[in-house]
Amino acid sequence: MSLRLRTYQGEIDRVKVDEVISFAVKTEYCYKHLVTDYLNNMQRRWVKGTYDRTKVIKLLEYFYSNYVRSPFKREMGYDPALNVKERQVFATYFRDYLENEFLKHIKKPK
Repeated sequence: MSLRLRTYQGEIDRVKVDEVISFAVKTEYCYKHLVTDYLNNMQRRWVKGTYDRTKVIKLLEYFYSNYVRSPFKREMGYDPALNVKERQVFATYFRDYLENEFLKHIKKPK
């Protein structure tokens, strides 16, 4: 029996999550949408003062569903099908990355 079949909803397959994160970072299509669509949204909220770190995780789960999963299936030949906790790990990684690289340097207006 493969590990994939034994993965339950509550378990996290760290290797699979890391592979999907690596794919999203290295693929121009995915990274372009991350920076143009999602980062702009986060920057607006950061400046307005309505930035909520927990809501950003949900937003970045949509990034996985809309822009990463389909190209990953096409190029890698299988569907990663991340479960809920794995998607949260994926989204938390990108939230922390975008905050540290882009948002922390933006000064909020007074």
